[in-house]
Amino acid sequence: MQTELFTTDPYPVQERPERWREALQPHHLRARMDTAREPLHATLLAARSPLGITMAAIRSSAQRLVRRAAPPQELWLCLHMSGPAWLHEAGRQRALDPGDMVYGTARSELELSFDGDFRQFMLRVPVETLKSRLAGPLRASSGCLSGRHGMGHVLSGTLAALANAFDSLDAGQLQCLEQSLPEIVAASLADEVITVAQQGLRTPQAALLHRALRHVDTHLSDSGLSLAEVARLEGVSARTLQKLFEASGRTFSGNVPPSGVSLWCGELRRA
Repeated sequence: MQTELFTTDPYPVQERPERWREALQPHHLRARMDTAREPLHATLLAARSPLGITMAAIRSSAQRLVRRAAPPQELWLCLHMSGPAWLHEAGRQRALDPGDMVYGTARSELELSFDGDFRQFMLRVPVETLKSRLAGPLRASSGCLSGRHGMGHVLSGTLAALANAFDSLDAGQLQCLEQSLPEIVAASLADEVITVAQQGLRTPQAALLHRALRHVDTHLSDSGLSLAEVARLEGVSARTLQKLFEASGRTFSGNVPPSGVSLWCGELRRA
């Protein structure tokens, strides 16, 4: 995987802020800094995988980073790795601990402030890779995930390891990563999807739908894949599972390959 490296070190001190802003533009970030405080030193290491996952590792001195609205087909995820940091959103301020993650959908704008040297690892994931893994759209345009427990801890550890190694991954390792990373991201965001107000689903129903979507996504090559089979594995009727798909604005047939659609339709008629 090819990487791109930018550092402010070769430039005169007075030119560094502008050069840094130019380097951040492709990543939908805008930098604000107090140039009278200390000379800026910053490094950006970025790469893009074949499936469109963009990665960027940042090391820098104190500044504020404003996340600008991005293309609608991307989810943005930022792992805070070190340094004093705060998230500013909708008039509120929240301290970030190393391991915490901030996420945002395409239209979200938020701000991160750093009072000293810091490290961040940013990920932009195509929404298309997450659709079949989430039971609904994200509840909010942005939010914060703790990296201290549950799936947040798993995702935080995964991103930290990736931040330290993504510039040395070979093709085989990258392919494995691209298959597993969207699944981990989706599982970590599962609690952030709409489950009640807009979709009319209680929490157990949303959990059932999420498991069904994950089963479909991991068994697309199975010629016997059907709504009835997934329902049997979950201990519910095919009709019940069908209604959950309808309540979420989905159809089972829209998540299976063409070879599985006829099987589903025939079994549903008998349900």
